Amino acid sequence: MINFNNIWIDFACPNCNYESGIQLIDVKSEKTIFCHNCKSKIELKDSDGSVHNSIETMNASIKKLNNIFKKFGQ
Repeated sequence: MINFNNIWIDFACPNCNYESGIQLIDVKSEKTIFCHNCKSKIELKDSDGSVHNSIETMNASIKKLNNIFKKFGQ
C-alpha cells in the first residue's frame, strides 16, 4: 500500500531558491532542515494542519479502496 508520508516533493529554499527534495512526513512533523546550498536553517510549518490532514485522508481513502478491491476477489 502507498504510504503518503514517504512521498518526496520539490522544495525551494526561501533564501536562495536552491531546489531540493523533502518528504511530506518532514512537513507533517514540522522538522527543521538545512539548505544544502546556503546552509540556512529552515523550519517547516504545518500551521493549519493541512499536510497532516491531507496525508491522513489520502491514507484512509487508499485503505478503503484496497478493501473494495478485496471484496471483488471474494
